[in-house]
Amino acid sequence: MPTIKLTATAVKSLVSSGATSIRVWDANLPGFGVRVWPSGKKTYMVQFRDKYRRTRFMTLGDSRVVHFEQAKEKAREILCRNVLGEEIDTRRKVALLTIDQLMDKYIAGRIEARETSTLANLRSLHRRYIKPRFGNSPYQELTHKDIRDYHAKLTKEGKPAQADNVVKYLTAMWRWCIPDIIDDLPCPSLKIEFNGSEERQRILSIDEYRALWAAIDGHFRRPRVYKYSVWAIEFIVLTGIRKSEALGIMKSAIDMEAGVIRVKDKGHSRSGKSRLKEVDITEPVKNLLERITDSESDYLFPSYRDKGKPLTSIDVVWAEIRKAASLHSQNKDQTVWIHDLRRSYISFGTDEMNLSVNDVSKAVGHSTVALTDKYYNRQKKENKQKTNQKISEGIAGIRDSSQGVSG
Repeated sequence: MPTIKLTATAVKSLVSSGATSIRVWDANLPGFGVRVWPSGKKTYMVQFRDKYRRTRFMTLGDSRVVHFEQAKEKAREILCRNVLGEEIDTRRKVALLTIDQLMDKYIAGRIEARETSTLANLRSLHRRYIKPRFGNSPYQELTHKDIRDYHAKLTKEGKPAQADNVVKYLTAMWRWCIPDIIDDLPCPSLKIEFNGSEERQRILSIDEYRALWAAIDGHFRRPRVYKYSVWAIEFIVLTGIRKSEALGIMKSAIDMEAGVIRVKDKGHSRSGKSRLKEVDITEPVKNLLERITDSESDYLFPSYRDKGKPLTSIDVVWAEIRKAASLHSQNKDQTVWIHDLRRSYISFGTDEMNLSVNDVSKAVGHSTVALTDKYYNRQKKENKQKTNQKISEGIAGIRDSSQGVSG
């Protein structure tokens, strides 16, 4: 087992290249160390011999939650007490932690470092669904039946996606908390059948595009309108990029000479990868950029209250434009959401312009052509139906042309 001078920086750089975990000990404080797992998880620990000369281990906490100096000071205290003859109880003290407390730890230790949208979605889900039902329940008392029944209840209420997400996040939280925050108990949210969610098929028609442009132009004529919000929506319509990608564009990313805007690709955030993608400055986009009045902000679409920050939301303005364009419906499946503008952009390329799926996939920055082909290529689905129709009619025609058709 390696021994090095442990520091907070050194702990961050440790990796386990094998299939099992490794223990790395501190050269300055014998007995204090860190256990490194192949997954990247690291836990501080302390090792000592009791009065019977038996080796004892104690876990001090996850490095994502417990700071290095806190862990080292705790280890020093335990080692000092042991040297002075005090009996150290190494048994895990199981506190009656509630689901609410565990979710707070999970969000702070795992989710806050991820994308803002992920954090906001989980906090909303926790506040609206998890906390009211399970928040005060000790984790040891949470059962598979409790979660299964709540999943069924939400599904029956017409909230299948929320029901699935409750189970998914409870499972992720449970796995993250083991073994340093809670005991290694079976996860109660496993083996619950998900409802699944079908990919939205809401695509703008030509007439709906006309109504949308009329609504956008009309919104500019309204008094006291914050034009940057409307320009952001127009930019999304013309480029098909994601809302979060558009709102974060900095002016320094606009390269008029090369004819591209370099934006952070939000489609790869879940895999932990960070990459830039180039959005082409087409003639309509160039005209839009020329119309955007200059400001002192570094961002193309600055915040209304603080020009040093980007816009964080255009949902209210979009709701007004959507209503003016008659794109809002009591049926949520028929209501046009902002991300449907991206779907419509892609579908317009494959269906209306007859562009190849491969070219459109590269243009919008999809990681694979299969993604574009599976979810956005409506023409392929219609061709498939037409092909099957022709085959079926051809086979049926043979039957009809025969001398007699049995009943």
